[in-house]
Order: sequence, then C-alpha cells, then structure tokens
Amino acid sequence: MTEAQVRDAIGASVAAYGRAIERQSVTAIREAYPGLTDGERKSWEDFFESTRDLSASLIVTRLDIHGAAAEANVRGTFAYFNKLRGRAEQRPVQFQGVFTRDAGRWRLSAIR
Repeated sequence: MTEAQVRDAIGASVAAYGRAIERQSVTAIREAYPGLTDGERKSWEDFFESTRDLSASLIVTRLDIHGAAAEANVRGTFAYFNKLRGRAEQRPVQFQGVFTRDAGRWRLSAIR
C-alpha cells in the first residue's frame, strides 16, 4: 500500500469508530476497536446511559506509519443531549490511536 492508501484506510477506520460511537453500542465499538478494555467499555456504557442523539466528528491530525503499525493523533467533538442535565452539550475529544494491519485491513488496536 502507498502512504496515501494507508492514510485513507486509517481515516476509514477512524470514521467507523465514530459511527460506532454514534450508534451508542458497545458491541459496535468493539467491532471497530477490538482492543476495547473493560474499563473503556464501562466508561462508554456510563456515558451512553446519560446521553441521546450522539454525534461524533473525528479526524486524523497526525499519522506516523511504521510498516504494519501506525500511530495517529485523532481530534474531534462529541455533540449530544445530556439526559441528566436536560440540555445539549459538546465535548472536545483527543486521543492517540494505535492501528495495526491485519489481513490487509487497518484496525484500531489501542487508544492512549
């Protein structure tokens, strides 16, 4: 794969993760991010319990490719209705994602 193809593939992986978050489904998140830890799962479940109408906007801002592995800085926002506060809210999001290529497909394998 060319560097441009890797960038596109990792961008698609990040987009799939965002769509999984929007579905407010831990199962969908685990499909997009198989490395989901128990602590992360619990955090998502708690977050989903208190929100509705969730929209996730995520973009890759920096990418370092190392053969069949890559690290990416990901930034964006979550917009949602907070059921506990009874109002719409936005929250900035930033994380470093670790991606691995498995069977020709780039997948999110860890979040730091």
